[in-house]
Amino acid sequence: MPDYLRSGTGYWLTLLSEKKWDVKGEVLIDENTLIDLKPGYNLIGNKYVRELYKNRDLSFRYAGSRYSFNEAVRAELVTTNVFGTAGRYYYSTDILVPFEGYWLGVLKEGVQLVQHLPLLNKAVEEASDTLLNTSNWQMNISASSSEAADSDNIFGVRKNATSEFDAMYDSPEPPLMPGTEGINLYFNIPGNKYSEIFGNKFSREFRPINEMNFTFNVESGVSGEVIVHWDNSLIRNIPDLELILMDEEENKIIDMLGSSQYSFQNSGTREFMIKGSLLTDVKEGEVPEKYYLSQNYPNPFNPSTKIEYGLPEKSFVSIVIYDITGSEVQLLVNDEKPAGKYFIEWKPQTLASGLYLCRITAGTYTSVRKMLFLK
Repeated sequence: MPDYLRSGTGYWLTLLSEKKWDVKGEVLIDENTLIDLKPGYNLIGNKYVRELYKNRDLSFRYAGSRYSFNEAVRAELVTTNVFGTAGRYYYSTDILVPFEGYWLGVLKEGVQLVQHLPLLNKAVEEASDTLLNTSNWQMNISASSSEAADSDNIFGVRKNATSEFDAMYDSPEPPLMPGTEGINLYFNIPGNKYSEIFGNKFSREFRPINEMNFTFNVESGVSGEVIVHWDNSLIRNIPDLELILMDEEENKIIDMLGSSQYSFQNSGTREFMIKGSLLTDVKEGEVPEKYYLSQNYPNPFNPSTKIEYGLPEKSFVSIVIYDITGSEVQLLVNDEKPAGKYFIEWKPQTLASGLYLCRITAGTYTSVRKMLFLK
């Protein structure tokens, strides 16, 4: 620990027991004071004894111009989320309370922060309710063990998002707190233009509707079972949306709208894929314009069902059936096929009634469909 605290620098302080502190001092900065920020995460506080609202009371100076918080995000000066702490966990907040520290992500050199005096009669910009649909949704996901947890992670779809870093939606992972290195869940956005500042680990990732493929890692420094949990309560009723969690290491796939957790034994670092898809009709044609896997018909079915898939070019095709636990039950196709449209019939025969997952892999294309077998 340093012998003195430098103005403008944040510090971690570990308390061994709960205690009330008397804070005394005098005002050293006024409303117009500019606080220099550095690229990366900056630890900031609230210099007033009233709550500060992110969108109302914070502004920025850069290259001689003033920006509100939302304007600074759109100009890619700062990231969209401000993170507070609650015990061992982070949370995203729009309100900065006195005597608390917050992480703010800065994307450019030369950005300065201004904290405006919060006036009690000044209107606060209220967040409006957002309609959840196939092009606008999000889901919380976390990882935990018996000793640690990482809970503040979000992925989803936004109409104007891209597959690269978007300052309006994506957030780099905040710095790890001291003593919380036990488990860590993060999304990968490789090759993003701010990787030299933040690396490739993100706590929030949003993509466009036509690229609903997410990759995340779970790093665990503790032994035993690790549980990945997600909250699908708000999106499981969105029409035509399917989300599949894929654990390539154990060759398992899980329907994320039909279940809410997946467990595995710690192996250091485990990579997962989330594949999103929509149940849409396919254009007729001898050679399709893109890869596809149609919904089986009939569905539900007994004793058999037909599965249609299409290849725009010659490809090696694998079609595998899994049960609801993610275990493989039957390999239907494992061969190189020329471009075209194909139909196969599946007869479960000795299998039990229930939900099954059909997964196709052709080149870099992967898709999954749910099928219900009723005896």
